[in-house]
Amino acid sequence: MTPAAASGTTNITNATSYNWTGYRLKGTDPNHIYYTSVAGNWSVPYFDPPNNSVQESASQWVGIGSGDTGWDQLIQAGTVAYTGPGWNGIGPSGTYGFYESYPLQSEVIIQNLPVNSGDVAGASVSYIARSNTMIWVVCSSSANNTCVSGTEALGSTVGTYAEQAEWIMERHSVNGLNTLLLPFVRADYYGATYKEWRGGSTVSDTYILNQGPTGPGLTLDNIAMVDCGGTPTLASTGSLDSQGNFSTFSYHQGTAC
Repeated sequence: MTPAAASGTTNITNATSYNWTGYRLKGTDPNHIYYTSVAGNWSVPYFDPPNNSVQESASQWVGIGSGDTGWDQLIQAGTVAYTGPGWNGIGPSGTYGFYESYPLQSEVIIQNLPVNSGDVAGASVSYIARSNTMIWVVCSSSANNTCVSGTEALGSTVGTYAEQAEWIMERHSVNGLNTLLLPFVRADYYGATYKEWRGGSTVSDTYILNQGPTGPGLTLDNIAMVDCGGTPTLASTGSLDSQGNFSTFSYHQGTAC
């Protein structure tokens, strides 16, 4: 579906996080009920040679929901570049695609999708409220621009309010501590788009990030990743253009905290 024509721009608020950088859209405008799909593409950063003593990571993904409670799952899909001792039995360094419903499940590695540093990768996540189901798609240029997709029912005891949408780079948490941020120079994001459910017979409307409708309960956060004491800034995100493109830059690795 072609994104709808611009109907306004949302005031952008600066925010900070100990493990996220990117954009977060919170709330919905008065004409819509929830976010039903988010999508975007990005360049996968290169990772350092393996370091057996220090874990570093940079996970890029799109998502819906906050992940704050079981009834507001964060459903997400994307790619990971990492180096260090490794986790999940996948070795000391590498790249892979994943999907997740947090905090319901741990990250699930997509085994049949090759991902490499320097790839143009992308993902979309959709939420189907009538069946309480997530649909994920992850693509990579290493797979000749083909995609892997899947469907997962969230079950009878969890769901998502789907009133938050994200386009994020994250440093992982391992054993309760944030890992160091994987060093990279620049990571470009392309075509940040989303769909909102209008209700009734209309399925959804598609918009480019920051070119969609506005409303009093709607905010768009530009998130800078800071170390756990609040300084220094580890990574920050540049401004959005009219096509939903932006870049993310790293400055420090931070501490495991």
